[in-house]
Amino acid sequence: MRSEKEIRKIICPKCNVETNHKQVWNSGNLGWTDEDSGMWEKTEYRLFQCMGCETPTLSKTDIFSEDLEENVKLWPNRPNSGISTRAIKIIYDAPPVVKRIYRETIEAFNLELTTLCAAGIRVIIEAICREENADGKDLKEKIDSLKNKGIISEKLCEGLQTSRLVGNSSLHELKLFGTSELSFGLDLIESLLDYHYNTETRSSILKNKLSPE
Repeated sequence: MRSEKEIRKIICPKCNVETNHKQVWNSGNLGWTDEDSGMWEKTEYRLFQCMGCETPTLSKTDIFSEDLEENVKLWPNRPNSGISTRAIKIIYDAPPVVKRIYRETIEAFNLELTTLCAAGIRVIIEAICREENADGKDLKEKIDSLKNKGIISEKLCEGLQTSRLVGNSSLHELKLFGTSELSFGLDLIESLLDYHYNTETRSSILKNKLSPE
């Protein structure tokens, strides 16, 4: 068990810079050993606390005898921690259900729950189609309906159809997607959310700024 007085430099999720963190708890070494082969694996959980803002960080360290390089993961996820992360963007005027599904999908991505993230991409599209009363017997036709109503462009329509297939493949064919593919799908979703639900609010803010006092 490592000393509880250990201090480590970690990027603080609140300070947004690398700060000194003190260790306040650890689990000891959990794992297994095969005496016949000499192989072993150890996992250690540790809780650190930023010595500036006191925000906690949970660290999980995996060590395998055949690969002595430590595999470290941090929660909450953060940039430059070795884990791909996405920020949850502000969506001003989206219906609450759309905001909730979007937030949960981003959280699934950041927690590396790739199947749930892929499913969430499809569900976001379905929720938007329902809120906009899109016509059609299936999601493909409903996305086309968004284009026909002038809500999305031809190019974005094609992108959303591809994102729809990501969700279909994940749910029905149990196909696994990596973070790069899911990032592209989320980029398209965020383009739709940003254009459709943020444009009017941004325009109003600019008009207020331009109006003479």
